Parts: sequence; structure tokens; C-alpha cells
Amino acid sequence: VQTCALPISLYWMLSAEIAARLADPKTQGAGRAAEYLSILTERARRIWMVHMDAIRETAVEMARRVRDGGRWFVKSVEHTGLASELVRVASGPWMPNTGDWKAKPTRNIMLVSAISPAFPDEVKIARETQIEGAFVIGVGPSSLDGVVPYGRLIDVADIGFDNFSPESGGVLRIAGRKDAVCPTSGIMSNIIQQMICAQWADEMCRRGSVPYFLLGNYRKGRIFNPILAPLAQQQGY
Repeated sequence: VQTCALPISLYWMLSAEIAARLADPKTQGAGRAAEYLSILTERARRIWMVHMDAIRETAVEMARRVRDGGRWFVKSVEHTGLASELVRVASGPWMPNTGDWKAKPTRNIMLVSAISPAFPDEVKIARETQIEGAFVIGVGPSSLDGVVPYGRLIDVADIGFDNFSPESGGVLRIAGRKDAVCPTSGIMSNIIQQMICAQWADEMCRRGSVPYFLLGNYRKGRIFNPILAPLAQQQGY
């Protein structure tokens, strides 16, 4: 299982220091980067403390459905990069968004990852696939800038995971800037979906069904992945 959370975190840490120095050229040290990292790690700790039991329960249900012929699809509309973190990525699972969704609709899994509590197109996907019989997993914030909207994704889903990132923008205030900088929502949602993926792989292996994972090009993925494809296709995961 891989995640771009670390490089993206470093990007925002650097951005925090650049913004601080633009506001005050005399700024020393890396205090704003450290502040951002502290917020990230605290929110990641909350995910572990609050969601771990539910993540395992989710992974168990996913394993049951996949072993029964269901497909696992991942969607994100507002921030499409979230879904891409589980689809055709180095060290990522082969299965997401492959196979015939219509083959066993009542055994399917739909994971919807979000950066807003109730983005209409994402809620629509959750509702429609749930009506078909899919097990719907929602990942995203529970509120946005103090507003708790009606019909939140994490409420509509069969099981929802709060990413503990209720800001529409960033988490750091910089002198001279109207809006806060350096968001956490995308990173936290990605961490949750990667934790779900990791636990799913574990639950699959415990049941004697080992899922295929892709290699990055830097690890000879161009050679390995085409060889893997027909095997994964035959197995289904």
C-alpha cells in the first residue's frame, strides 16, 4: 500500500515557510512547517484512536464481498486526485475500478472519498450505488467552516469516516493574508482510504485470498505489471 501523504505534507510544510517569509523576510527557523506537521500528526492520531475498529469491520465486509465476486470501485468528484491514489498507482492494489460492476451489484463496494461534507455529485454516487445493493464507504469531513450540512456523505454511506479536517481552506494563518493556507483535508482522507486498503489486504490474506498489488516503474513495474495483469484478471483481485 502506498500513499502520497508524505510528499504532499512536505509540499505544504515548504509552502508554510515560504508564505511566512514572504510576510516577514526576517522569519527564522521552520516554526510554521512544524506547526503544520503538528496539526497533521494530531489529526492522524485521532483517526487511529476513533476509527480503527470501524476500519477493521469495514475491511472484513469488503473481504467477504470480494471473495463472493463483488467489485471494488473508488470515486471522488470534487478532488479527483483522491480516487487516483487507489487506482493504478505504484504499490497500490490492482483491483479498484476493474471488472464488471453489473455482474454482482449486491456484492459490490463503493468507496467515495471527499474533501467536502456533502458535495452533490459524490452524495449522488453514494445513494445510487447503495440502492443497487453496494456496500458504500464514505470518507470526508463532518462539517465545513462550522457548518454541518444536511445529507452528509458520511451519513448517507453505510459506514462513514470523518477526516477531522473541517476547513474549506488551510489551517495556518499568515500575517497579511486573508485566507488560511495549507489544507489537511485531502491528506487525511487519503490516509483513511489507505488504512482501509491495508486492512482489507490483511483480511483477504487471513482468508487465504492474496490480492495483487502493482509495482512502480522505479521497481521494474513496466516489466512486472503487464505479467501480473492477466493473473489478476483471472483471480479478480
